[in-house]
Amino acid sequence: MRRLALILLWPAAAFAQTSGPAPLKPEDLCSVEGHVSSAATGEPVGKSSVRLARASSPAAQVSDTYAATADLTGRFVLRNVEPGTYQMRVIRNGFVTAQYGARGSRTLLTLARGQRLTLDFRLTPHGVITGRVLDPDGEPVVAAWVQIHRSRYSDGKRRLTTVGSMNTNDLGEYRFYGLEPGKYYVSATGGPSAGPIAEEGYVTTYYGGAAEAARAAPLDLAAGGQARGVDLALRRARFYRVAGRVVDATATGPRASFRVYVEDLTGEGVLRQAAPIGPAGAFEFRGVPPGRYSVSAVLVGRGRNLSAAAPVEVGASDIEGIVITISPGFSFNGRLRVEGDAPLEMRKAMIRLQTGPRSPEDYSLGTSGPWNIQSAQVAEGGGFKFEEANPGRYEVTVLGLPDGYYMKAVRADGVDITTSGLNLANAAPGLLDILVSPNAGQAAGVVQDPESQQPVAGATVALVPQEKDRRALFTFYQDALTDEHGRFRFQNVVPGEYRIFAWDEVEATAWLDPDFMKPLEGKGKPITIREGGQASVQATLIRGDQQ
Repeated sequence: MRRLALILLWPAAAFAQTSGPAPLKPEDLCSVEGHVSSAATGEPVGKSSVRLARASSPAAQVSDTYAATADLTGRFVLRNVEPGTYQMRVIRNGFVTAQYGARGSRTLLTLARGQRLTLDFRLTPHGVITGRVLDPDGEPVVAAWVQIHRSRYSDGKRRLTTVGSMNTNDLGEYRFYGLEPGKYYVSATGGPSAGPIAEEGYVTTYYGGAAEAARAAPLDLAAGGQARGVDLALRRARFYRVAGRVVDATATGPRASFRVYVEDLTGEGVLRQAAPIGPAGAFEFRGVPPGRYSVSAVLVGRGRNLSAAAPVEVGASDIEGIVITISPGFSFNGRLRVEGDAPLEMRKAMIRLQTGPRSPEDYSLGTSGPWNIQSAQVAEGGGFKFEEANPGRYEVTVLGLPDGYYMKAVRADGVDITTSGLNLANAAPGLLDILVSPNAGQAAGVVQDPESQQPVAGATVALVPQEKDRRALFTFYQDALTDEHGRFRFQNVVPGEYRIFAWDEVEATAWLDPDFMKPLEGKGKPITIREGGQASVQATLIRGDQQ
């Protein structure tokens, strides 16, 4: 009987082994060849490492990675490559790593069966910034903490982002290498010290002698450029004490505890300290340099996510008597409805309340942390509940909707707040009502280079709403990269008026900044997206030198 079972199972097993994609023939395999040269001189860059990795595979699967080394003339060949979608990059010491795609972007390379592809890569030499950190008397500062920053977009707002850091050596020297071309800012402060917290010390100083990033002198580093002698003279200042207490108004009980932090309000990460909380919620920070800070308290334990914060200005004397009260937060119910009779698996949906990046104005609502996110799972019947949501003004979004659906309207106690947001400053709504529709729009098109009249692969495309009340909300924006044929597609679009912009080089989320977009308005292609409609457009590429 056992033998009979094995015999009966054999045909099914054989069928399973032979089903699936047809095996590849030698003529189905692909090749990628090309040339690597310097973007600065045009000379060949030999010994460059060329790597092709399958986009859908974990990095650990070496079998899906192809590699070659360019010869002394810069030539490389990758043979016997299976058809598929790949990420491609070129690496060489002394140069910025190059990625396949249009300038400044990263896109995937799709190889069809038997395709023979030829590519040219131009590597940008990396730059160097060197200098010393000195004390007010001109002596070198050992173990000073030096950082280099770049001004970059974060959710549509420009901020200084730290891209490198190190301690100075025994001569007060530092050296940053491997830098892309662009503008940099350099800052330094005293290094870590042992023992008691000092009452006086070095404060953060930017190149050019500025105490604030807004007044710092930028360094414009060219491709392969070397900025030497970028010296910083540190300033000394008195440090201060910041003290107060945390008031627990949540009736949490003994299982919960609190943490309290002080951090720089500029968002540049110059200072972030934690302090223990003593009897009656007392806390104390010592060694705080002059500046603008926030003091934040966070409840820890029992799965709760409550916090509160207060801004402080440090600079004239010690600050005492700060009181941070953590309240129970706001609890309220909601429901998710679907327009018409369209089916929707409610349990796969989640409602998210999200504030934007923190600004000083947020503290009037007691908001803590750079982001404040609250989430609630939707039940089978469409109901959901938020427990103890922190005070703040929130943008409401629905996650987990299937393709073709979009959030059509949000009402709090019958008032439309779709674009104004949910304001949890003083009270919670009786009911948060969210309507979704199965009739989302779509937009598709091709990006064309106006000079060559050819499609552009790897271009960044942004779908930008035109209605004034939608411009400040992330929900209404979308972005994408064009494929190797210059094509793009946006799905699940909220119906409305939009413009489509395309760049060969642009910083992520720059299109959320009204100041950045204002001079470019005429370069976007207008498009109207209707409920259930499919719109198409041919977008014109905006080059980096046209911005």
